[in-house]
Parts: sequence; C-alpha cells; structure tokens
Amino acid sequence: MIFESPENLLEQKINETLQEPEETLVSSLIELSLLKDSKKSRDTLVFSELYNLLGLESFTEVIQLLSGKTITFPTQESFKETILMVLCYYYRYVCGKSWEEVKSLVMEPDLQTAKFGIRCKQFDTFLKEMTQKHLNINSSTYDKVLKK
Repeated sequence: MIFESPENLLEQKINETLQEPEETLVSSLIELSLLKDSKKSRDTLVFSELYNLLGLESFTEVIQLLSGKTITFPTQESFKETILMVLCYYYRYVCGKSWEEVKSLVMEPDLQTAKFGIRCKQFDTFLKEMTQKHLNINSSTYDKVLKK
C-alpha cells in the first residue's frame, strides 16, 4: 500500500489499484518523472531529492500543505497529473494495455488519451535517454530489458 492513510479519492484509487511489486515500480517512475521535470530548471531538482527523502505519502502531504505557494512546489493538480501520467505509462507501456483498459484501470472514463499519450511518449523518450546515458546501452537493449 503506497498511502497508509489515504486522504482523498486519488490516494484511495492508487492503493486499490496497485499491489507489490507494482507500487514500488510506480513510486520509482514518479521519482523519475520529477527528475525529468528538473531538466527544465536546476531549481526544481530539489523536488526529486525531496521525494526521495520523504517517500510518496509524505511528499504528497508537503504538496498539499504548500500547493501554489511562492516556493513553487507543484500544485496538487499538477502532481495528480504526474501520478496519472505515470499510471498511464505503466499500464500502457509496461503492461501493454489498450487505452480503454487504461481508462478503466485508472478509473478515469473521460481520460484525455491524446494528451496523456503524448506525455507518456515524452516520458518514454526521457527514460530511454536516461537509461542509455547512465547504463550506456542502446535503444534495442532498452526495449528488451524494460518492455515485455
């Protein structure tokens, strides 16, 4: 269970949807998504570091506490979209689900598949770049290792 005490519907959905080892993978994907966002500005690298220190539940509480304040943490909606994008990525790219199945799994019947499809593709490209850079492997090896 990712959230010990779910405080809203999104947290409850995540707990109901994910089980070990999925929750570990999704937590790691969220951290990588925050790291990807830090490429836009070095100042935002602190979010990835903070997530790593606090874990998902505490990091979410910090976001709820500081949403939209001048220290420029992500808003709750932005973070919710990050989590939703990671779940879409997980189900679509890792599990090979159709968009209709993804909508059902994330309990979002009106999910904007074009919007999240683009974000998932961008995230996949980022993951490939990071993997190639840090592990010094090529695209075909990445596809064999990380995709079923």
